[in-house]
Amino acid sequence: MAAQFSKIFGAEGEAREGETQAESPAPANSAALPASNDAGAEQASQFETFLGAGSSVEGRLVCKGRTRLSGSVKGEITGDGVIAIDDGAVITADVNVREAAIGGRVIGNVNAVSRVTLHSTALIDGDIKTPSLSIAEGAQIMGRIEVKPGAGEQSQRAKPEASSVPERKPEPVSGGKA
Repeated sequence: MAAQFSKIFGAEGEAREGETQAESPAPANSAALPASNDAGAEQASQFETFLGAGSSVEGRLVCKGRTRLSGSVKGEITGDGVIAIDDGAVITADVNVREAAIGGRVIGNVNAVSRVTLHSTALIDGDIKTPSLSIAEGAQIMGRIEVKPGAGEQSQRAKPEASSVPERKPEPVSGGKA
């Protein structure tokens, strides 16, 4: 069981008592990374880290190599490879990776050294920093986008500082005619 857990969650993951990890096939509309037609161990073997639908992790998730997330993560995600966030996955974390392909929901900043690909089902509530960005029709972003050489690298080296831009407050709306 420990070896299976390590293969699914990575060496530094932790399971909650009473929870089980599920290995399930990727959603049909997820094109983040090629998926196997067979569920279970064969699909998980394509990735160094795999979090199945219905599973969740809280804390810092450190991923080595190719990673597929179909469940939920709350905390922080770092990795040296490609991370695929499937449609239906809910990530409440800052994501700092080499490359990201996103089809699910991310509440947090996404920093990629190489590239970010947003599929039509992607919902991003945070900033994106990367040297290359691809956005499919239907993807939604609520945040700032910085696309320039070295953009994701800067964020990987040091945590972004608080923005010096003052927060805008909505102005009151009058009830009269304009």
